[in-house]
Amino acid sequence: MQRVRFKKADREKVGQRFVALMQELGLGLAPFQIWEAEYFKAGLMHRDDEVRSQRYRADTLYGPLDVTLDVCQNMVSVYMRFEDPDRAWAGLTGGAPRLWGSDLNPHSGKWNIHTEDANVALEEVRLRLVERCGVRGVAQAA
Repeated sequence: MQRVRFKKADREKVGQRFVALMQELGLGLAPFQIWEAEYFKAGLMHRDDEVRSQRYRADTLYGPLDVTLDVCQNMVSVYMRFEDPDRAWAGLTGGAPRLWGSDLNPHSGKWNIHTEDANVALEEVRLRLVERCGVRGVAQAA
């Protein structure tokens, strides 16, 4: 099986679509956090274009959720993390026992998406934010 390879122009297009989706859903940029700067310095996060360094903040039914996109040569990753993991777990799982098997990490609040298909990643972001977390888009909120 041949792996997907995203060229720089393809990565930029995915980034533009991600930004458009965030704007459509009315998400603003999240406050910059100190640890992020340390990640960039250590080379743990790439910063070859601006889209990758933008973190958006969604106000959800389960508290603030930070959303960041990263498109490398082989994969699209959307990093999502709830500010209050306990509240998110209770809301999204109905308070089920904290066993692995959910796509939400019950301890850290991470709710990441990793795929080789940009369309799948963006549609999953929309589904999670709108259907599962109650985020209303700009057009819906008016």
